[in-house]
Order: sequence, then C-alpha cells, then structure tokens
Amino acid sequence: IQRSVWRNDVLWKGFKKCVVDYQPKTFGAVAQLPAAPQQALLEQEPGLTAPLASWLASPQGPRPPPAGLQALLHSANAQREQKQQLQQLQKKDQQLFKSKS
Repeated sequence: IQRSVWRNDVLWKGFKKCVVDYQPKTFGAVAQLPAAPQQALLEQEPGLTAPLASWLASPQGPRPPPAGLQALLHSANAQREQKQQLQQLQKKDQQLFKSKS
C-alpha cells in the first residue's frame, strides 16, 4: 500500500467498502496493510475474518502467509468464539430464569 489510507477517514471508509464489496480480490491489499490498520479493519468489519482466513489458506493467498495477519485472524476467531459462548450461556440463564418464574 503506497498511501496511508487508514489515516484519512474518507479514504479509509472507501477502502473498507472496496474490501468488503470486492473480496477476495482485495485481500492482497489487506495483507499489505500494517498491523494496526489490519486489526482496525477486522474490528470494524468482522464479517471479513472467515473469508480472509480462507483466502490465506488457499493457493491464491500469499506465500508464505504473513505471520502477523495469521495471528490477528486467530485472535479475532478466538474472540468471536468467546462471544458466541457467552451469548449461549446468557440464553441458558434467561431460559432458567423464565422456567423458575
């Protein structure tokens, strides 16, 4: 990436839209971002995590895969799984509370 698109709100918003709309073709650009903008992108667009991980594992992904991006995706997946587990526990708690009422 030759321009620091993440430093300009308008450019960053457009970049994110392009990444989402034209995936997986845009994942090469995502792989070139510095770590902080990659993390921000995955936090702001959590739906990119699974397709980006699949792209990294595919023959179309970069070789070798960027270690920092892999670690980021692993962390994002772990956080998503924890959130899902918490939501399931909250549902069970609500059901138990309703059944006791």
